[in-house]
Amino acid sequence: MEFAPANNYYTTVEQFDHGRLPYSVTLVGVCHTATPGYYEQVQAEIGQRESAGAAVHVERMNSNFAPEDLVDQELGTVLKLMFLGGSAASLMGLIDDLGLEKQTTEIDYKDTWLDADADIFASSSLLRPRQVSALFAENKALQLAYKWRSRARRAEMFIKFMEEIDVKHQHERAGIPLDTLKQKFLTKFDLLYNAAMIDFRNDYAVVTALDALEQTPEQPIVMFWGQGHIHGIGKTLTSMGFAHTDTDRLKAVDYSWLRERNA
Repeated sequence: MEFAPANNYYTTVEQFDHGRLPYSVTLVGVCHTATPGYYEQVQAEIGQRESAGAAVHVERMNSNFAPEDLVDQELGTVLKLMFLGGSAASLMGLIDDLGLEKQTTEIDYKDTWLDADADIFASSSLLRPRQVSALFAENKALQLAYKWRSRARRAEMFIKFMEEIDVKHQHERAGIPLDTLKQKFLTKFDLLYNAAMIDFRNDYAVVTALDALEQTPEQPIVMFWGQGHIHGIGKTLTSMGFAHTDTDRLKAVDYSWLRERNA
């Protein structure tokens, strides 16, 4: 089965309602780096549901972690680069240069929002230092390769990266195992990090949501997570009796705008 990327990169807003219980969950997927105007739409999606009484559960996106507390300093460096810097675009030094925006500075995180994320360093203990060392070396090489390209070329490279992520999501939705993917970097990234950084945290987020729903069954929950988590969280909710009742899309990366701005 062949998949082609869309003309732009989109994230989804997906509604799940339980078949027997009065439980309602909205998954608001987010791209950690996006073209201008996107985060206003995301904030509005969350805000309208919060105004109607929903509780908001969020993925942890601040920098209040302490990689220096890890025994493996190199692992701490990788995690900080990959997860605390605002996605691959930050790693490649592209955000400001290409006119992109980041979630961490554009989203107004409220004190009432619940941090529903697992301890990222506890989950990282599932990784093998040897594999992390190899990935770290490749990421440094990627940084240098992008640094000396023209701005237009870097914009195209970023679009290619987002297209590969788009195709990866399509494989996941079709139930095709990740190890069948052939994209360079994405395959390595998923094989190393998927169990620790995606599945582990998805399960924690679902358990936190279900605990809250048991306490206040009539209060809907908005789960605000990176788009890479949405399929897995939704799949788990479905296995627990939720029905997927609606999907909407938000344009996160406008490829035409990015090309024109960096021509």
